[in-house]
Amino acid sequence: MRHRSPRVDVSVDNGPWHQARLLDTRQRHSWQWWELIVVLDGSGPHTIRARATDLAGRTQPDEPEWNRLGYGSNAIQQVRVHSASS
Repeated sequence: MRHRSPRVDVSVDNGPWHQARLLDTRQRHSWQWWELIVVLDGSGPHTIRARATDLAGRTQPDEPEWNRLGYGSNAIQQVRVHSASS
C-alpha cells in the first residue's frame, strides 16, 4: 500500500484550503518548512489557518482532543495578521 505524501494546507479567512509548497528535505520527527503565496483582499485583519497531513494520510483535527494534562495538542493552528493597503 502506498501512502500519500506529507502535505500542508492553508486557508485564509475561512476560505478554501490551498496546498502549500513544502521546502527543504523532509526529516523524521522535525518541523517542516512550507510556503504559500497569496493575495489578501483589502487591508485589515486576516485569519490564516494551517493544517498538516502525515504520510499515513492523517490530518490535524479542527479542535484539540481534551486530555487532563493538556499534552499532545495537535489541532489546526491559526494566526491573525494585519495587512496594510499598498
